Amino acid sequence: MVFISAMTTLCLFIGLLPLRAQTHKGTAKSAQSAGAEVVAAEVEFQRYENTFNVAALKKLMATDAIEVQDEIMNRDRVLEILNSFRGFPCHLSPVKMEDTDVALLSPGIATIVYRASETLSCGRKSATIQGNASGVWVHKDGHWLAQIHTETIDWSKMDVHR
Repeated sequence: MVFISAMTTLCLFIGLLPLRAQTHKGTAKSAQSAGAEVVAAEVEFQRYENTFNVAALKKLMATDAIEVQDEIMNRDRVLEILNSFRGFPCHLSPVKMEDTDVALLSPGIATIVYRASETLSCGRKSATIQGNASGVWVHKDGHWLAQIHTETIDWSKMDVHR
C-alpha cells in the first residue's frame, strides 16, 4: 500500500477463502477453483509490485488495466513509476490479507476485496500501514489478468516504529 510512493505486496498467506459466486455454466467447485486462482494472482500482483518486478507485473496486467491509488493510472504509468523505484533502499514486507472475499461475476470476471497491512522498513525505522484493496480480474487466454486494482490507505492506523 505504500504505493510505490507506496506499492504493495501481498502476503503468501492464503487461508480458507470466503467465496460468493454465480457459477452460471460452472459448478460450485469450479467457482472455488477460480476464487483460489484469483487470490493467487493477487498475491503475485502484490509481490511483483513490492519487488519492483516490472516485466512480471506487466504480464499479469491487462493491456488496458487501471490502478487507482492517489491518482488514476493506466498500466504504462504504473510500470513507469514502479521502474523508477528500482534500487529503492527500503523494504516492503509481504502484505497480510484479511477478510478476503472473492466474487465470481461470470466465468471470466471476478472481483476481490480485502483488508491489507504491510510494513515499510528503512534502516532501523519502520512503519506499518493498513488499508483496503480491491480488484477486478478477467480471464483471458487461460490466465487471470488484473483489469482494475485499487488501494486506499487508512493513514489514521499508521504505526511508526523507531
